[in-house]
Amino acid sequence: MHSPYPVQLISTPEKGARISFSNTLEIVDDALKMTPMSLCFLDDKVILSFDKTKEWNAQCGHRNEYESVEACLKREAFEEAGVTIDIIAEFGRMKYETYYNTKKQYPSVTYIPVYVAKVIGIERLPEGSEVDKVIIADHEEAVMLLGARNDNKLLLSVYQACREFYFVKMTQAGMTADE
Repeated sequence: MHSPYPVQLISTPEKGARISFSNTLEIVDDALKMTPMSLCFLDDKVILSFDKTKEWNAQCGHRNEYESVEACLKREAFEEAGVTIDIIAEFGRMKYETYYNTKKQYPSVTYIPVYVAKVIGIERLPEGSEVDKVIIADHEEAVMLLGARNDNKLLLSVYQACREFYFVKMTQAGMTADE
């Protein structure tokens, strides 16, 4: 199937990993979807967090034991950005293949499911949040901030494709981005 969205591969030798992205949603054991990510849109803007990696990022985090992917996405969006979200759809998955894993805490292949979400509420960051700051970035600002990342160049193109996907879904639902 031809897709207008990116299917890419990058290597991060400094982390001993290879990250690829596909929006072809193959069947994957739910246990391997360890760190789901959401790109949270508010009107025509996106929520970005400056997190412990000292990089701008979408909201992403590890699932708690017995926690569903959707529950994790909602929890992480609140913990890392102070937002409540409606999940629109799973857009694709980043496949994270580790060449070496000294701690052996994760399998050698895991998946980061990437979801598109609509922000439905904004609150203050919760006490003890692991992020330093949050921004509601317009497209130009998001491209600049995500493009400056040194560790994951793939995230910029995933953001751009998710943004396009978000506007298509809003149009199909009969809503404008700012409803």
